[in-house]
Amino acid sequence: MKGKRPTPIDTLLVLLGGFTTYGTFAGDAEGLLDMSRLGEGVLYGVVTVVIGVAAAYAGTVLAGRRGNAKPDGAGS
Repeated sequence: MKGKRPTPIDTLLVLLGGFTTYGTFAGDAEGLLDMSRLGEGVLYGVVTVVIGVAAAYAGTVLAGRRGNAKPDGAGS
């Protein structure tokens, strides 16, 4: 699927998915903070962001490796 451009519906779905994910994250963190669970709320926020960044990095690395793979039967 190299070179395939996303359609407008793909872009819309990605944007909407991002908003709902962020909304859940923010709501959970706010809920912990509202219950005077400051330590848990901050830890939840930090750990979630760190794991998210690590997952995005891993996805980028894996996609790069896949994009550099030679098709079957292409030279050595």
